[in-house]
Amino acid sequence: MDIFIIIVQVSCLLLLALIFVYWLIAPIISAPFHPSSTKDVLEMFDLARLSRKDRFIDLGSGDGRAALAASRVCEYAEGIEHNPFLTIFARFMALISANGKLKFRNTSFWRVNVAKFDVVFVYLLPGQMKQLAGKLEEEAAPGTRVVTNSFSIPGWKAVEARNSGGKRYFLYELGKHK
Repeated sequence: MDIFIIIVQVSCLLLLALIFVYWLIAPIISAPFHPSSTKDVLEMFDLARLSRKDRFIDLGSGDGRAALAASRVCEYAEGIEHNPFLTIFARFMALISANGKLKFRNTSFWRVNVAKFDVVFVYLLPGQMKQLAGKLEEEAAPGTRVVTNSFSIPGWKAVEARNSGGKRYFLYELGKHK
């Protein structure tokens, strides 16, 4: 029995060390986890004019709150997050919400084709926005709505921009963005 306790303790310590190391390097390899508030999500939903027929994707979905909320409004919602711990949390929240129109994937959004989505949500750092512009222009269909939190997409013209509570939100539409 003593060996079992030692194995459990060592396993827990290794898991905690792994989590700690991951949280140290995560901001270096991508944007740090900074969730959009409920107010931000609702403001962005209003800006995107979400409807029942929309297919929604959140690139860098974090804890999944935007995709989970969108799944209650849209035909389908998906969250893409590279952080495995946040993906597990988001999947748990999706499970207890019992919503089958929702999926979370643990991968880099650079590996995900956005062609089948009508609405793309993004809350990335400015340095990633220029790269994202190229990806969206290659993959997204004309008419796809792109909503960004805080940072604009360089070289793109917003269809609408809003200021609310010290935050700025941008709506772009593929085909009208240049």
